Formats: sequence, structure tokens, C-alpha cells
Amino acid sequence: MPPRRSRERLKAISRILLDTATDAGAPGVDAVYGAGILNVEKAMQAQAPASSFVAADAVLTRFSSLTTSAPFGGSAAAAALSGQVGGMTVFDRYGRDFTMTASTGVRARSSGLLAGAMLAPTDAPWRAAQAEAARFGFATNVGAQAMRRPDVPAVVSFSPVAGQQVTLGTNVAVGGGNGLAGSALRGIASLPVGGMSAWSAGGWSASLSSGTSRDGRLRQQVIGFATPLGFGLELSDLAERGQVLGMRGDAALGLSGGRTTLATLTYRRTLVGVDLTARATASSTRAHGGSNLLRFDGPLIGSAFSLEGARELFGGRATLGLSSTLRVERARAVLLAPVSFDLVTGALSTRAVAVDLAPNDRELDLELGWSTALSRTSLFRVGIARAFDAGHVAGASDTAAFVTIAIR
Repeated sequence: MPPRRSRERLKAISRILLDTATDAGAPGVDAVYGAGILNVEKAMQAQAPASSFVAADAVLTRFSSLTTSAPFGGSAAAAALSGQVGGMTVFDRYGRDFTMTASTGVRARSSGLLAGAMLAPTDAPWRAAQAEAARFGFATNVGAQAMRRPDVPAVVSFSPVAGQQVTLGTNVAVGGGNGLAGSALRGIASLPVGGMSAWSAGGWSASLSSGTSRDGRLRQQVIGFATPLGFGLELSDLAERGQVLGMRGDAALGLSGGRTTLATLTYRRTLVGVDLTARATASSTRAHGGSNLLRFDGPLIGSAFSLEGARELFGGRATLGLSSTLRVERARAVLLAPVSFDLVTGALSTRAVAVDLAPNDRELDLELGWSTALSRTSLFRVGIARAFDAGHVAGASDTAAFVTIAIR
């Protein structure tokens, strides 16, 4: 006689085979087909009420209801996190264990790659006001042109004394990048739009700008200083609502927002006829809110940089640049991950997982552009850019190019 445990196992197998058999002939047990036709495929599947599987999927969805953003590595981060929280072991009515994955895992927001950045509207030079050198020289683009296009920057510039210039503007982009690839904050939110004021004299300059993104999720304030030696400093304050560096989640995650401070060292100098511009940015972010499903351990540290050269070429102005958008260097977090779920009782077990959400790769954007004035009222621009490890994802790439003609 087989051991007791073996007999119990054989009974369990028999019970599963009988319960999952395909009924044939008269409903129920009949003299011809007995309990039905053996259905091995069904017998190998987890057995539980349909509502239990819906409940299990809802559990997984709650744990993986996160949308990553470009500074964290976008799609690569989403895949890594899905491996942590997007699956669990489920037990059916017979106590058998199966692996179940969520119908929808961690998602990734678009990183706002090059096409979107390069195709952003650029206003022609004649729309920018330039003050005369004389006292109270005055220039503005406020008028009929701006009234027809209310989203066009409206700028007033004047000289309170000889050698000084004051500029005031509204509907201007705040925190935009110098290169074709766009802002270092690309992939976090749409570019903030707001007002600015600037003062310059004798090579010294100071500026203040403030704006809000079109979707209302981000507000940015920037204070900038520059010296006659070409060195400068920009301090930025980013206040986010409902996201942290573009990362979002549903109400269960509790990410109410974040506050980021960015410090950017700038250097501008002309060497052998080439206008050089270099920028190096360091950032620190404090996440607001959080829950037992996700909480950040300390500040999130990030970095970005750009280097661009421009010179007169073929009757126009050519630019060549290398840049990298904001990338998280340190982002320690604690996630609550599902371990097992009983399809019959609904009992759930979890575990805490410590992760570093910093991506393993860095995006590098190589860009080339050229522009020239066709006449006093027309501008021609052409550019191309190539992103390597696009979105801070190893092996990903993106290429974009544009040709524009602006005519007043």
C-alpha cells in the first residue's frame, strides 16, 4: 500500500481531473461518458472563481500603478520595476501555486525625444526687441503682430542710461536650452511659459524668469548672473504637482509632488571666431507624499550638461553641440512588492524591496544646425540631431531633422 501522503496526493490529482473534465452526453455524470472527457489542459490551469482572478489582477495593478519618466530611464526603468512588482505567486483552490503577471505593468512616459524638441516654434530675430544705446532708447514687439498671435513673446527693451539695457518680456519660454535638442528638462514636463526681466551693463548681466508648463504640473523660477569673464550661474526652483521629475502614480502611491533645486554653471567665450557655450547642471529633488507602496529614501540627485559652438559660415550661422538631458544619479526608494495571493481566501503577502531608480546609461545628443536671413523679413533654418542611448536607455537611439522658413 502506498504511503499516506502519496495516497492523498493521488486523491487530489483524481479530484482535479474529475472537476476539470469536459461534460459530454447528458448533463452531469451519465452511463456513457461518466464524469466527462479528460481535459488535461484545463487541469493544468489554476482553478478558482473568475472573480478571484479579477481580484488578483486588481492587486497587481495597484502595486504597479506607476509611470516612469526620462530622468529615471523611461522604458528601461519601467521594465525593471515591472520585474519587481508586476508579478506574484497565486494559489488555487487545490493549493497549487502558479505565477501570475499583471495585465498592465509599470508604464513609461514618452521621453520627449528630439523631434518634439526641435520642432518647437522659434521666433525670428525681428520679433526680439533690441534697445538703442542712447539714453531711454526703446524697442518693442508689442503691437499688431503680438495681438494676432497671443502666444508670441511680447518684449519691451530700453536703456535707462547709456551702456545699460533692461528687458521685460511675457509669453517667453523659461529654462529652455541653447541647443537644437532643447531643454535639459526634456521629458519631465512641457516647457514652462511665463515672464522674464533682465539687466545688462559692461559685460555684467542679471535675469529673473518664472513660468508654468502648459499642463500646469510644473512651475519654474530661474535667477541668472553672468560676469564679463564669461562665467555665470543660474539657480532654478522647480515645483511639481502630482509628479516627481515627471514620474507619476495613481492615488494609492500618494506622490503629491516634488521640489527640485538646480544649480547651473555657465561659460561663454569666443575663441578663434567660434562662440562657445558650456553648461553643467546639478540638481537635488525632494519628493512630497508617498505611501507604503513607494517612498523615496532621501533626496534624488541628478545632472545634465551641454557644450555648443557657433560661428559664421556660408553667409549664415552654424552650430555644433553635444548635450545630455537631466539624468538621475541617485534615487533610492523602497517599494512594497506582492509575493503571493490566495485565490480562495484573498490572503495577500508582501515584501519590502530597496531599489535604486537611477538609470545605468546616459543619453548623449549630437546636433548640427545652420540658419541665415534670406531678407530683412525672412529666415531659413535647418538642423539635424542624433540621440545615443536615447531616454537614458542602453542601445536606444533617435534621429530628427527639420527645415523651416519664417516669413513675416
